[in-house]
Amino acid sequence: MKLNKGNTNEMGKQLLKIQSLILIIVLSFIVIIYSYSVIKYIVFDPKSLNFITRSTKIYDKNDILLWEISKDNAVSNTPVNLSSVPKSCIQGIIAVEDKSFYSNIGIDAKGLGRLFISIFTQGSSGGGSTISQQVIKNAFQNIYNRNTVDKFNEMIYAIKLNQFVSKDEILSMYLNNVYFGNLNYGIEAAAQDYLKKTVGELDLAECAYIVGITQWPGVYNPSGRLDTGLERQHVVLHEMYEEGYITLDERNNAVSEVLAIDFKSLEFKAPHFVNYIADDLDVKDNPPESGKIKTTYDYNLHKIVLDLAKKNVEEINIPKLNNSGVVILGKDSEILTMVGSVDYFNKDINGEFNTTLGFRQPGMAIFPLLQHLEIYPYILDLRYYPVGHMNDEITKVENSLTEFGLQRPLTDNWCTDVRKLQGCEVRLFDLTNSYKKVSQNETAGLKWIDFSGQASNSKDAIAIAYNRDYTIGIWLGNTKGEEISELNDETMIMPLLHKIEEEVSKLK
Repeated sequence: MKLNKGNTNEMGKQLLKIQSLILIIVLSFIVIIYSYSVIKYIVFDPKSLNFITRSTKIYDKNDILLWEISKDNAVSNTPVNLSSVPKSCIQGIIAVEDKSFYSNIGIDAKGLGRLFISIFTQGSSGGGSTISQQVIKNAFQNIYNRNTVDKFNEMIYAIKLNQFVSKDEILSMYLNNVYFGNLNYGIEAAAQDYLKKTVGELDLAECAYIVGITQWPGVYNPSGRLDTGLERQHVVLHEMYEEGYITLDERNNAVSEVLAIDFKSLEFKAPHFVNYIADDLDVKDNPPESGKIKTTYDYNLHKIVLDLAKKNVEEINIPKLNNSGVVILGKDSEILTMVGSVDYFNKDINGEFNTTLGFRQPGMAIFPLLQHLEIYPYILDLRYYPVGHMNDEITKVENSLTEFGLQRPLTDNWCTDVRKLQGCEVRLFDLTNSYKKVSQNETAGLKWIDFSGQASNSKDAIAIAYNRDYTIGIWLGNTKGEEISELNDETMIMPLLHKIEEEVSKLK
């Protein structure tokens, strides 16, 4: 059977049209990709990379680490110079993550192949990114659910990063920000958490274990599955041997080494004070460049005071009395101790709540302060609302202030008809700080001047003591604000005050 010549020509024309259309589509695709790549390349600034894995370590006056905090409390990070990282750790990470790191332009041929495959697999061919690409990924916090466009962007950015930043700088970015599991970002944080060592102290076996975690942080870290993590360590050591970084004997010795993994969780020291500092200095959103804050806090004194406060509540042992708070200020109003509750982790007493910053009823503990007219401005800083039976005392103070020529009435800040019925409220921290002003304006010596007060409804007891150098404030009561029928400030809070005075008097 012969084909009609006209039909053959027509089919040829149709085929030519299809081929031309395909060529146009391909060329258009290439132009679009090229244009997109050029724009992305030009717009991207390698210096704009901003890692949000920064954290801040808070220390007491004696360099005791109290806690490490970050945004959402989701980061532990201690950046180090690359020169501090052992050669074994650097070689290990290159051997398993990016063998051609020092010679590639930020991407490799395998990566291009995976990208091409992902176009037809809806992004399912992930893995195997170069170290440079992982730096980009970490900086943009685009770790999960990355699509083909994301990966393509990473390649473009990685190429430009390599043209404007040295390989050592890129490696430093990676090691200081990659995730190692258990809230640890950066190799130093991982070394300190898992092995209780600085990264500079790690040997070959330890380096191989730590760097192996990065491939699957949630599983390979010791808090996940230690056995699986050790299997990954063996892979790292084998790759290091294959790349010529270590000898066979070194590999075998490292495999047989028993790692001293430390599973003890980090103690949250002085939690109420740490949270106070974090909020006051806005540390979570604006961490200091140094990553460290040294405070005036005395953690050794904190432990003593916390123990005394806890024992005092236990020994009193009466219904509903379940909590206590203590704040101690130094000569210049610096915070030495802030115990917000007897047990931060006890939900039954709402232990996380900082009672030194909560509004409580001071009772008669307020009146010695009212007699010091020279610190009137500080008194007005207190949110204090007198109850009805105190009105005569307040009137006397108002009259005295008028005689001194002070026109601002106490009622600006102090009282409404409703609050007269509800009682008085003042923050223990503010009250203590106001008495600190008294001590600074007096010629008081080292002898303690102390007194206490109890709320008229038997909900709170407060004691204050001050001398030339220190001021102590103590609250005793019920976290829920319930009435405590047997509450007695003289027999229940004053003994604790005197014990704390003894401990503070020992300070140098």
